[in-house]
Amino acid sequence: QPWTDNMNTMHKAKITASKSASYTRITFKPDFKRFGMEDGIDDDLESLMYRRVYDMVGTIRGIKVFLNGEQVKIKDFKAYCDLYAKSIAKDRLDEEGGSPTCTVEMDKDKSHPRWEVGFAVSDGTFQQVSFVNSIATTAGGTHVNYIADQITKSLLNTLNKKRKGHTLKQNHLRNHIFVFINCYIDNPAFSSQTKEQMTTKASQFGSKCTLGDDFLKKVAKSDAIQNILDMAEKKADKMMAKSDGNKRSRVNNAKLVEANFAGTRRGHECTLILTEGDSAKGLAVSGRAILDPDRIGVLPLRGKLLNVRDASPDQIAKNQEIQNIKQFLGLKHKTSYTDTKNLRYGHLMIMADQDHDGSHIKGLLINFLEVQFPSLLRIPDFFREFITPIVKVWQGPNPKKPQKLKSFFTQLEYE
Repeated sequence: QPWTDNMNTMHKAKITASKSASYTRITFKPDFKRFGMEDGIDDDLESLMYRRVYDMVGTIRGIKVFLNGEQVKIKDFKAYCDLYAKSIAKDRLDEEGGSPTCTVEMDKDKSHPRWEVGFAVSDGTFQQVSFVNSIATTAGGTHVNYIADQITKSLLNTLNKKRKGHTLKQNHLRNHIFVFINCYIDNPAFSSQTKEQMTTKASQFGSKCTLGDDFLKKVAKSDAIQNILDMAEKKADKMMAKSDGNKRSRVNNAKLVEANFAGTRRGHECTLILTEGDSAKGLAVSGRAILDPDRIGVLPLRGKLLNVRDASPDQIAKNQEIQNIKQFLGLKHKTSYTDTKNLRYGHLMIMADQDHDGSHIKGLLINFLEVQFPSLLRIPDFFREFITPIVKVWQGPNPKKPQKLKSFFTQLEYE
């Protein structure tokens, strides 16, 4: 029974008996001229129709589909997803060379038969291919968020175990996942007539999909975690580099007493003394004036230095004491040093009390160098310690002119 003229004209139906099993056939011939397509279907529209045929075969179970006389052989949704994986791998090969691969992991949990979920590692931006009742939701929607949130939450838990102190959130991790979803939803609602984005609330899906542990473990073992860590490291490096120093002759800071040669071509001859607070600074400054103001600089520390081993990149980058040390020495993040010719000072000296607090401050400073600039500790005589006695015992009536004097440099030695 044909219709013509935008289905305004209905012709008489012709019904004949079938010799085989009953079926329904629908055929149509587009009026290309009416659609402004004088030459018929162009390459883009033909590709779109091919894609929709493959979508149908991959998402609807138990049907046979023929395209141009040949059956489209896609066994299931996993096989459909693998077509994407092959295409992605080919693109990566063309762009990167070598033999890159793309693998789709499927959630095989049988507790949610109305949901099929696959995962692959994305190329740095969130990607999704999803279907609601075999409708291609190219703009995603609530069903995509429902699955993506479970995956990113699991990845975040794994990341928390691998890298303590990071500042990444679930939305950061989202950029590294590619999800495939084929689901059946009760009375789905969409944002427009084109049905590209589903808006139905999760509570109204008509079913639940809790991703299986085995599937989430495979996701955690994928390259996604390493890609996330690499991204976090690049972000941290960029943040830490903001406080880098450079070899300039003068640095303005009210607390710093500069060596006259610091930042010059003779800067490698200079020593920056870090003191335990302002009170110790006075002693160091007095000694500097007598000994060598050209080669000795003094900077008082405000309390204990941050423990960078357990701190996040954000905490390190915002720590004023660490910023000062980097800038006054002229240190650059992630630089390996074999000598001190490019630094403002050639030596770093800690001047702290010989008690527990002083030892802690010294340890935190060494810890900072070992974590952030380990190469400096391999340079002979770069790191120095100004040792002061914890107790002095003298004999005689005048301590300024003792008959005998003995200094103890540790509590254990004194006791």
